[in-house]
Amino acid sequence: MKTFITSLHLNGFKSFGRKVSLDFSPGLNAVIGPNGSGKSNTLDALCFILGRMSSKDLRAENFSDLIFKRKTQTAGEAETSIVLDNSGGVFPFTAKSVEVRRRIKKDGTTQYKINGKNATRQELLELLSLVRVHPEGHNIILQGDIEHFVGMKPIEKRQLVEEIAGIGVYEERKFKALSELSKVDDKLKESQIVLSEKENYMKNLEEEKRGAEQHRSMKAELAAAQAAEIKLRMDSANAKKNKVLAEIEKRENNISGFKLELEIAQKKIHQLKEKVLHLEKEIEKKGGEDARTLQKQLDETRLSAEKLRISIANSGTQIKDIENRKNGLEKNLSDLGNKIKEKEKERAELEKQRQKILDAEESGKDADSSELESLDEKAAALDRELGKLNGELLGLKDTKAKLSAELTIIEHELASAEEKLAELDKFDSRKIEKRYKELGEEINKQASHDSKLALELGELKKEQIKKEEELLKTKAQSSVQDILLRDRAIKELFSQKKKIPGILGTVAELGKVDKEYAAALSVAAGNRMKYIVVDGSDTAIKCLQVLKNAKAGIATFLPLDKLVVDEPADAPTRPGVIGLASDLITCESKYKKIFRYIFRNTLVVDDMQTAKSLGTGKYRMVTVEGDLFEQSGAITGGFREKGIGLSFEKNEFRGMLVKLESDLQLISKNISEAEKKRTEISENIYGLRKEKSELEGRAELTKGFDKNAEALEKKISELKKKKSGIESETHGAGKECERLESEIKEKAGRLNSMKLKLFGSGKKELQEILARKSEVESQLAAAIATLENALLPEKE
Repeated sequence: MKTFITSLHLNGFKSFGRKVSLDFSPGLNAVIGPNGSGKSNTLDALCFILGRMSSKDLRAENFSDLIFKRKTQTAGEAETSIVLDNSGGVFPFTAKSVEVRRRIKKDGTTQYKINGKNATRQELLELLSLVRVHPEGHNIILQGDIEHFVGMKPIEKRQLVEEIAGIGVYEERKFKALSELSKVDDKLKESQIVLSEKENYMKNLEEEKRGAEQHRSMKAELAAAQAAEIKLRMDSANAKKNKVLAEIEKRENNISGFKLELEIAQKKIHQLKEKVLHLEKEIEKKGGEDARTLQKQLDETRLSAEKLRISIANSGTQIKDIENRKNGLEKNLSDLGNKIKEKEKERAELEKQRQKILDAEESGKDADSSELESLDEKAAALDRELGKLNGELLGLKDTKAKLSAELTIIEHELASAEEKLAELDKFDSRKIEKRYKELGEEINKQASHDSKLALELGELKKEQIKKEEELLKTKAQSSVQDILLRDRAIKELFSQKKKIPGILGTVAELGKVDKEYAAALSVAAGNRMKYIVVDGSDTAIKCLQVLKNAKAGIATFLPLDKLVVDEPADAPTRPGVIGLASDLITCESKYKKIFRYIFRNTLVVDDMQTAKSLGTGKYRMVTVEGDLFEQSGAITGGFREKGIGLSFEKNEFRGMLVKLESDLQLISKNISEAEKKRTEISENIYGLRKEKSELEGRAELTKGFDKNAEALEKKISELKKKKSGIESETHGAGKECERLESEIKEKAGRLNSMKLKLFGSGKKELQEILARKSEVESQLAAAIATLENALLPEKE
C-alpha cells in the first residue's frame, strides 16, 4: 500500500515566521538551500507532524521553543500540516487526499486534526501505521542514525530489519496482547481467590442460616416442651397439695385425739401422785412406831438367842469338864482334896466377880437408857426432815419430768414447724418474684451483649475479607520468585536446594530497593537479575551437572569465593545525579560485591536531560523512569508497563506484608474470641431461660402458701419463746433437786451415824458385859455343880 506527501505547510514553526508551503511529487524530492535557510527545520516539522513526542529529537528544550521567535516579532502559535495522497484508497476516507495538521500553543500543548477534525495522537498513529509510517521508526533517518546503524550488533540489525519490514508492529502487538493476557490472568486469579473467599463466606452464612432456623425450630419446641412440663408440674403440684391437705386434716384429727388422751393421762398421773404422797405420809407416820416396836422385839430376841447360846455353851463345857474331871479323877484321886479347896476359893472369887458384873450391868443399863432416848429423839427428828425433803425432791422431780416431757413435745412441734417452713420457703412468692425479675434483667443484658458481639463479629469478618484481598494483591505485586520459577533452569536448581545447600538464591532475591528506584535498577540489571549466587565454584559445577543431566537449560552462576570485582569509581557530584546503582541496593554485606559486579559503574540519574548533560559514552546511566544510556552510546527506553517483568523486591512491600499478616492474625484471634463469647452467652441465656421457666411454674404453686408461711413463722417464734422459758424452769428445778439431794445425803449420813451410835457401840459394850457375865456365871455354876454333884460325892 503506497502513498506520498503532496504538500507541506508551515506557519510560525521555528524559523518560519510566515506561512510557507512546499509541494512534492511522486518519486525523489530534494530540499536545497544555503545554510540557515531552514532545510533541517523542514525535516523537524515533518517529524513533528508525524507524532514525535520528544522535543529533544527536534532540537528544542520543550515544544513551546518550536514557535517562531525573534527580538521584534513572536508568533502566538505554530502550525504544521501535510497532505497525503489517497488516490490508491490506502486510507479509510473517500477523499483523494488526507490532511494531517498539528498545532502548538504557547503553553507547549499540541493539538491534532485529521481532515479538519480534532483527533488524538493514537488515532494519528493508527492512521499512519496503515502505510507503515511510525514517528519513532526508520522512515526518517536523522543525523547520527547511519553511525548508530553501523555500530549495531547483528541481533539489533535483524530487529531493525523486522521493524522496517513491518514485523515489529506485530511483535509489539503480540507483546501488548500477551501483557494484557497476563493482566487478565492475574485478575482472573484474584477474582477466583475473591470468589473462593466469597463462596466460603456464603457457605458460612448458609450454615448460620440453617443454624438460626434450627435454633428457631428448637426454640419453638422448647417453648412447647416447657409449657407441657409446667402443665405436668402444676398437675403434680395440685395432686401433692391435695394429698398434703388430706394428710394435714388426718393429722389434726390425730392430734385432737392425742391431746384428749394426754389430758386423761395427766389427770391419772396427778391422781396417782396424790395417792403416792398419801401412802408415803402414812408409811412415814407408821414407820417410826413399827420401827421402835420391831427394835424392841429384836433386842428381846437377841437376848433370848444369847441366853440359849450361853446355855448351849455351858452345857458343852460342863460335859467336857465332866469328862476331863472323870479322866482326871481316874488318874489322880489323890489330889481331889486339894482341888476341892481350890474350887471353893475359885467359887468365892467368881461370886465376887459375878456381883461386880451385875452391878456394872445395872449401872450400864441406866446410862444407856437415857442416852438411847436422846439419840432416838434426834434420829426421829432427822427422819422426819428426811421424809419432808424426800417429798420435796419427789415433787421437784415430777415437775422436772413434766417440764422435760413438755419440752420434748415443744421441740418436736418446733422441728416440724421449721421443716414445714423450710418447705414453704421454697415457694416464697416474694423471693420467686425477685429472682424472676433478676433473671429477666440478666437475660436482656446477655441478649444485648450477644447482639453487640454479633455486629462486631460481622464487622470483623468484613475486615478479614478486605485484609485478605489486600494481602493477595500485595503478594502478587511483591512476588519475585513466581517470575523466576518460569525459568526452567532456575526452577530445576531451586528444587535441588536441599541436596545442594550452597545455592544462595538469585540476584533478584538477594537485594531490596526503595520503590522510587525499583524501575531504574531493574532495567540496569536486566537479565543479570536471573544470575544465581552460590557459595563457591564447586557448588556452581554441581549445579551445571544437574542442569546437564536434567536437560533443563543454562544458567549463569556467581561464586562468592572466586568472583573478582573492581572498586567502582566515585559518582560525579552534580545536580540530578542520584548515585551509583550498587549503592542503592539493600543487601547483606557479603553480597555487596555481587551487586557491584551486576551494576559495575552504572549511575542512576533523575532524567534524560541529566544523562545528556553528563555525556553519552562516559558513563553507563539509567534514569529513574528506566531509560538506559549505555557507554557505547546505545540508548534504550520508552514507555514501560508498571508491574510487568522481573524486578527487585521493594522494601515497602515487606513492611506491608508483615503488617497485613499481623492484622489478619489479630482479626482471626478477635473473631475466635468473639465466637467463643457468643457461645458462652448462648449457653448462659439458655440456662437463665430454663431457670426462669421453672420459676414461672413454681410461682403458680406459691399462691396461698404465703399465709401458711407467716402463720408457721409466728408459731415457731411462740414455740421458741415457750421452749426458752421451759428450759429455764427445768434448769432451776434441776439445781433445786441437786441441792435437796445433797442435803438429804448429808442428813441421811447424820442419821446413819446416830443409828450406828445408838444400835452399834452401846450394843457392843453391853454384849461384852453380858458375855463376861455369862462366862463368869457359867464358870461359877460349873464350879458349884462340880462341887455339889461330882467332887463331893466322890470325896464321900
